[in-house]
Formats: sequence, structure tokens, C-alpha cells
Amino acid sequence: MNIKINYRPEIDGLRALAVISVIIYHAEFFLFKNNLLTGGYIGVDVFFVISGYLISSIIFKEINEKKTFSFSNFYERRARRILPALIFVSLISFIFAWKYLLPSSLIEYSKSILFSIAFTSNFYFYFEGLNYGTDEALLKPFLHTWSLSIEEQFYIFFPITIFLVIRYFKKLLPFFILIIILASLFYSNHISNRDIDLNFYMIQSRIWELMAGVILSYYETKNLRKNNKFIHNQFFTLLGFILIILSFIYFNEETRHPSFYTLIPVIGVCLIIWFAKKNEIITKFLSSKILVGTGLISYSLYLWHYPIFAFGRIKGLEPSNFDKIEWLVLTFSLSIISYYLVERNFRNKIFNRKNFLIIISFSLIFLILINLNLLNKINNISQNNFPKILQEDLKFKPWLNLKDKEGKFCYGWYDKKDFCEFSLPENSKQIILVGDSTMEQLARSIKNKFLQNGYNLITMNSSACYFLPNYNFVYKSNAKKNFKETPCDNNFQKKRIDKIFENPNSIIITGGMLDTYIDNNDLNFKHIEKDIGIEEGYLKNINNLLNKNFKIIQLAPMPTYKKSVSQEIYNMLDNLKKFDSEIIDIRLSIPIEEFLKKSDQSIKTLSKIKNKNYKIVYPHKIFCDLENCYFNDTNNIFFYDKNHLSKKGSEMVSSLIFENIKKLGW
Repeated sequence: MNIKINYRPEIDGLRALAVISVIIYHAEFFLFKNNLLTGGYIGVDVFFVISGYLISSIIFKEINEKKTFSFSNFYERRARRILPALIFVSLISFIFAWKYLLPSSLIEYSKSILFSIAFTSNFYFYFEGLNYGTDEALLKPFLHTWSLSIEEQFYIFFPITIFLVIRYFKKLLPFFILIIILASLFYSNHISNRDIDLNFYMIQSRIWELMAGVILSYYETKNLRKNNKFIHNQFFTLLGFILIILSFIYFNEETRHPSFYTLIPVIGVCLIIWFAKKNEIITKFLSSKILVGTGLISYSLYLWHYPIFAFGRIKGLEPSNFDKIEWLVLTFSLSIISYYLVERNFRNKIFNRKNFLIIISFSLIFLILINLNLLNKINNISQNNFPKILQEDLKFKPWLNLKDKEGKFCYGWYDKKDFCEFSLPENSKQIILVGDSTMEQLARSIKNKFLQNGYNLITMNSSACYFLPNYNFVYKSNAKKNFKETPCDNNFQKKRIDKIFENPNSIIITGGMLDTYIDNNDLNFKHIEKDIGIEEGYLKNINNLLNKNFKIIQLAPMPTYKKSVSQEIYNMLDNLKKFDSEIIDIRLSIPIEEFLKKSDQSIKTLSKIKNKNYKIVYPHKIFCDLENCYFNDTNNIFFYDKNHLSKKGSEMVSSLIFENIKKLGW
């Protein structure tokens, strides 16, 4: 016999608010250049509290009424609730992934599917170093399953743990719950400004939110939820609603989360769950048909919206608000179909346990096999299904598969702790490559070109980290964090300088997106002592190195495209059905005036230094003619995405650098 708890429509209304806030946040709607619901991600935390409350209510009620607990029934209910819709969305999205994703992205997608059905995708995305809320993250179709994995991890271990505590330490149960809440809360607050991604993705930082719902359920079983004073219920449900809405509006990417700040929406949810009664205004609002209906399909909405948005961005890349409205319509349409066709049928036990297990097992095996087969044969897939112009660069992002002198893989800006050294015993001259991620794209070709010509190499690059000692990388108040964990503070810059001084008489190759740092008001550097601008700081740093007899090759800014070059060409070729041709007549370009206007201030700054040991190299001269700057030719792409060089592009730039070094006699 199944244990049922009293249906509370206002909780479905809360679910609706949560999923709507998340969807709006991920859609990134802008009104007067302001992003709507910058704290919409808090909807996930609302889900956590609700899940903790509902699941523990089922467990406590069954234990109290039957004096035992059926683990098989519990896990079957969870499987019926979670797996059918997840598998359905995975299978449908696989078709679009096959069509639209580039090989390297297809590999990542397949891995995310496998980890999501194993309820460990939060681990996968954390160890992949994927920062939630970044532009890159918006292109990962199954990133949103990280939260589903946390809930399932909770569902797997919580019933066993709570059953044992009730059986052997029943009187200590409230203290046990409280200790977990406090320990997890203080841990999340402590680590919130130390390891943002670990804090965001892992259950140890989130379980206090789920347990907040559990403590409500526990005291409800003690019949303490009997406050019938209308004014109290009205006040506290309204207060809870305000706390949640304010969190949606005022939280943003700079808010430490989860942390003590997250208590605001969590307390808000708890107030509504505890004080909501039929006649209160907020309860009536949350119990309205439209919100309850949305809450009923909230799981399908959550599953569908992210892959739809991701594939939409991959295909269009710069969607308008109208495009996003179309995505919303599609999301709701598919969610309604998914709810009635899949969710409800499996939850209502149209299929008995045996048939359910057979169907789910077969579906999981099929899903696992097609993804494993894809991962196993991605080489052939690349050869057979992608145009030749893209094959070399899109298989495995080859510039990242770089081993240092100890034989360890060096992942450039993904490796934020140590620098990478490449050397041969007979080489005596030293090259130091230092800059942001655009410089890291040069590492492989620089290594190949210079090692064979008698130079050793040290790379010390990091994302969004131009070489500016004595500066900290900072965000201005309303900036969207595209690099949540950049190590670009003065400690990292000092580490660079110390390493450089360990290698006197080296040739330093430096550069990066200086024009972006100068022009972008959201991405900025701040001097540790006083307000010194980037240009002034750059001149001081370079002159300091020149005074210590270092030779410097300075790369001027390179052209940037408005979209991902590889994805744009793939989309265009797909539309034109030109995959059979080895040569294409599509050339992506921008007017050279556009590039020169953007880089004008940077080039003027670079040109202020006059020293025989200082040489500016202009990469745009190999990509631009008198009219346009090009991002591919008929046989090669020069840039992988908007601004990072491809394998061919990095070979072209490294050859240009080497030619200049030879001319200078260095």
C-alpha cells in the first residue's frame, strides 16, 4: 500500500514560480539593457527545499503509520518520477545533438548524458571546470541536470540514513537534522569565496537546503503546524513570498551562493510551507489554476528548457527576445506532451513493476549503448559527417593535448596552479609565453616550432588574465561573471614575475585581448596600490622587464568575429548541404576598419615603448587585406570560436613570431 500525503496545491504553485524564474534566468531576457531576474537561479534552491519537505513527509508518515519502511516502494516511486521523462528528453535531444554539435561538443554532450542518467553529472561538470552562468555554459544542453543529480543523491542516501537514525537514535533525530543543516550551511558559506564551483555543484554545500524542508516535515509530524491565527499566517506567508521574489530580482552572479545569503530565499520557502492555509492571499495566489498547472509540468519544463535554449543558441548564437519567446512556446508545448505522454503514464502505474523495470532497463541500456558507441567512434564520425575544413580542429581540440617535460598533460588556462615547461637538454635559449587564453592557443604550435629550433618553452597563461603584475582582476557591480574562478589576482601575477626572473635573458612573448580589457567596463583590472590605468600599468611593467635585459615580443590584438567561427561555418555548410566538397567558397570576414577602430587605443599604447629589445608583431597582417579581415580560407579555419586561434591559425601566428625573432637576431 502506498503512503500518500495531503495534497497542497500551493506547493505546486511554488514549483511553478521556481521553474519560471529558472527559465527566465537561462533565457537571459533583457529590458532596457538590464537582465531580467538576475537571481532566477534561486529557483533551484526553492526546488531543493520543496523536495526535502515532500520526500521526508512520505518517509516520516510511512514509518509512523506502518512502523517500518519499504525501500523498494520508495525507490520505485522515485524511478517512476525521474527516469522516464529524463530518458525521453535524452533520446530526443540526441537527434539534435547529432545534427548541430561539433565533434568536441558532441563528446562532451555524450558524457553529460551518461553522467546524468547515473545521477553524477554535478561531478562531471565540476571536474570539467565548467562555470555555471557563463556564455560557454549556456551551450551545454544537459548542464541543468547537475541539480537533478544532487536531488537523486539525496533520495538514494537520505532514506537509509534517516531510517537507521529513527530506529536506533530516535530521540536524537531533530538534533541530527539540525547538525547537518548547520554543518552544511557554515561549510557552504566558508567555501563560497574560495572554490565557487565546488560550492555550487556539490551536495555537501546544498544538503542544508534539502534538510530545511526535512525539519519542517519532522515538526509537522509532531502536529506543531496548527497555528490558526489568520493574521500570523497572512503575515508570514506574505513575508516568505517577498523574500523569494526579492531574491529572484536582486541576487546576481556576484552574490556568494550558496552561503548565508541563500538563507533569504530558503527561509522564504519555509515560511510559506509552514504558514500557508487555504484562505490566505498568497496561498490563494499560489493555488491558482495556471500556477498549479505549471507546477504539475515543472519537471518536464525544467528538463526541456535548457537543451532547447542551448541548441537555439548553437544554431542562432545571438538570439533576439523574439527568438527566446519562440523557445518558451516550444518548451511549454513539449513539456505538456511529455507530461501527459510520459510522466503521468509511468507515475500512475499503467505499467506494473515488472513491465516498468523491463521498459526502463531496455531504454537505459539503449541510451548508454548509443552514447558509448558515439564516444568510441567519434573519429570516424568526424571523418564521415563533418566537412574537411573543420575536421582537424574539431576532433579533440588538439591544442589542449599538450604534455610538459615530465610527460603530464598541460591544459593551459584550465590548469590554474602551475606553469608548464617544455625543454630539450641541448637547447639553451628560453621562450616564455605569457598572457590570457588567446595566448594559450599558441602553446602547441609555439612548442613545435621553437623546440626544434633550439629554444625551450615555459607557458604561463590564464583565462582573462593579461600580463599585468600589481593588478587584481575585478568585476564591476552589475557585470556578468564570464570567468568565475579566474586566478588573475596579484598573487598569480607575482608568481609569473618570480618565474620569469628565475630565467634571465629569456625572450618573453606576451599579448592577449588588451583592447577588450581597455574598452569593456565590466572586465577590469585594479592596481593594488592606487588607481593606475591598464595602459600606464602596462608601460611600467614592460619597461621594468626591458631594464632587466629581457627581450620582448609583443603581440598586437587579433581580429575577433561576432560568433563562433567553427559553428557558423558548420551551420552554413549544413544549410547549403556542401559537406562533400573539400573546398568551400564561404569566407567569414569583418571590415578592416571595424578591427582597426576597436584596436586603435591598444596599438597606440603598445607603440609608446621604444627599445631595441622590444618588438611589436601584428597578427592581423596575416588575416587581413586592405578591405577585410578573414577568419577562414577555402581549406582552413583560422579561429576556433570568436577569438581563440585554431590549429592552423596558431601555426600561422607562431611562424610570424619566429620570423621576427630570426630577423632580430635573437
